[in-house]
Amino acid sequence: MKTWYQGAFRGALTGIVVALFDLALFSIPSLFAHLPWIWPSALEALGAQTVLGALLGGLTSPLLERRRGPLLHQLALSLLFFVLWWIAALPGGAPFLWMSGPLLSFPILSAGRRFLSIRPRRWVMTSAIAAVLFGPALIGRLTQPRVHGHVPPMQPPMDRAPDVLLIVLDTERASNFSALGYPRTTTPHFDALAASSALFTRAIAPATWSLPSHASLFTGVYPDTHGARADHFRFDSTLPTMAEILRASGYETRCFSANPWISAGLGLERGFSSCDRAWMSGDAGHGAFAVWRLLELATGRRRVDKGGHRVVEHLIRWMDERPPDGPPAFVFVNFLEAHFPHHQLPQRYIDRFTTAPVPELRDASWRLLAEQFGGDALDPAVYGRTATDLYDAGIRYTDDLMNQIIERYRQAGRLDDTIVIILADHGELVGEHGAFGHGSSMYEPLLHVPLLMRYPAKIAPGVRVDALVSTVGVLPTLLDLLNIRSTLSFQGQSLLPLIHGSPHADSAYDAPVISERFSNTMVPSRHDETLRRGDVQIRVLHRGDWKYLRASTGEEFLFNLADDPGENVDLSTLKPDRLLELRAALDHAEKALHLSPVPRIHTPRRTP
Repeated sequence: MKTWYQGAFRGALTGIVVALFDLALFSIPSLFAHLPWIWPSALEALGAQTVLGALLGGLTSPLLERRRGPLLHQLALSLLFFVLWWIAALPGGAPFLWMSGPLLSFPILSAGRRFLSIRPRRWVMTSAIAAVLFGPALIGRLTQPRVHGHVPPMQPPMDRAPDVLLIVLDTERASNFSALGYPRTTTPHFDALAASSALFTRAIAPATWSLPSHASLFTGVYPDTHGARADHFRFDSTLPTMAEILRASGYETRCFSANPWISAGLGLERGFSSCDRAWMSGDAGHGAFAVWRLLELATGRRRVDKGGHRVVEHLIRWMDERPPDGPPAFVFVNFLEAHFPHHQLPQRYIDRFTTAPVPELRDASWRLLAEQFGGDALDPAVYGRTATDLYDAGIRYTDDLMNQIIERYRQAGRLDDTIVIILADHGELVGEHGAFGHGSSMYEPLLHVPLLMRYPAKIAPGVRVDALVSTVGVLPTLLDLLNIRSTLSFQGQSLLPLIHGSPHADSAYDAPVISERFSNTMVPSRHDETLRRGDVQIRVLHRGDWKYLRASTGEEFLFNLADDPGENVDLSTLKPDRLLELRAALDHAEKALHLSPVPRIHTPRRTP
């Protein structure tokens, strides 16, 4: 029995060492990006790996009784962890990084085996446990600088000012919404709400991933101006946010988010009086740790949520405790359920769209996640259908979560006195142009997003706006609806003229519709195509049915979305007059909005 305990102790230490390497892989990028440290997930993974190591150490403890037993035992433990981590590894990518913990645990613990045999080894164990328990919290504290801004007090809100509810359906593209023509019933509650709202059928996101798109939503300016993008991550602290403006106008400001990009270190929490961080739950970051993927493979059990149920639970609890005579409230909500890993959903939603066996869906989901971060490129003919099925299931689940919040406002008698704005920050590729995920290109499935606004006092039911608009215009529209006048300047324009359908609406709304992608070298790119290369900056101008793209390679692209919605035929050489027209239009927009010109890079095009 003594030998078994010795083996379990050594195994637990091996699990801790492997876990520390895994945590380093997860936390070092977060440190440079100012992302928050999701320590509950980290501690859960650490505990699980310690238990796993203790079990493996106990099972292999007979080796300790042999000649050079401690060395053989440590070698067996390291090999076992290596094999298990290889089984659970994400396909493709950088296997050496994923295997670094098991590979390096042997030399590290072998070199320190003398310390394990002396009497004070309990101090070693105590120190390791203390470092594990308090280290992540300390690192998180040190790497989470809070970005502060300042907005002078504004006018108090109007008499009986309405509440504001802003819901972001993260990663949901417009083309998969049944309200916008998708044949599957993915968004029945969104569709029902759209019947009493203004629905924008051609809303365009300013960016293709969460950070720059949310920063634009909150500030009313484009990524080039606010600075939060792949090469910088934190936006200009002198720019007031939506929450700061409303708080200065007398609003209570609340944030409920399952997305760690909405965090203090990046500045996106500025202005919120309270941030209920659902992403701090153990569900967040679950797929990043090999031990959970291993247990999922072994048991078939998986997490069925990415924090959305906690978002709803916490928001409803706040609603229940909210005093009826309190100030008006601005509530921001972010749902992450359509985001990868796509199989992390309640099974009943998956069953709506596919009958494929769970192991097949799980394997596809992990491969799709790996492809996003530089793993093996996947064949859309093989994975496109599965990716679409799982993606639609995530949209359907989010629709139900969203509806729970809407119904709670309705039950409280507040819905008709609330400005409701629902949109997506960006979309997703599910096999189009041979790609999956988001952030990597500028095709329409990533840029075309849903957008509706509801406020019966000023927005007639059933309005359908087919004009091109940018979600950068949401903030100025909201201030118009609230009659808040300020000296702040925005690059987006209010959408009210289009909502009200005035005779001169088109001339009243003449803001250019622009999207931007900045080079991102943190995520490796395996594509030679300019529109999918991670090291290329691209700026897009939408005008009518035309889409013009300018790349930092010096290349230009032109698509007619009416004739070619899949963006398969580049017309830049076939329509030179149209190209010149849109080039001049983008030049004019850059000067008018004070955007930096797209810089020229001289890196050679990579060959396949």
